[in-house]
Amino acid sequence: MEDFSIELVKKLAREGALGGSAFVHERLPNAEVLYVFGDVDLLESRRLDHEILQASRGEAKLLTIDLEFCSYIDFGGINVLVRSKKRLRERLELWSPKGTPVRRVLEIAGLSRLLAG
Repeated sequence: MEDFSIELVKKLAREGALGGSAFVHERLPNAEVLYVFGDVDLLESRRLDHEILQASRGEAKLLTIDLEFCSYIDFGGINVLVRSKKRLRERLELWSPKGTPVRRVLEIAGLSRLLAG
């Protein structure tokens, strides 16, 4: 997607107008970013797993999963993130700013070590 499309989805997510979830890929010169928007429940965790697999097949040395706009994640989504981190190791970076819902969940679950920064 184009940069303006990513910015539009971010704007919609901030306004709570997204409705559901969305996964947006952005290719950078040496990295790929997978933006996760909305809720990742048991059903959406399968889709998240698929999106991570697709994004990790490219030539990029680093895959960053941006969870800033992920408003909810359940055990299924956390499981996908943990398995993906084990599989991709240093090729995978999870990012979620302090105070965001996903970061709080990962901190409570004792998994904040998975987060970059």
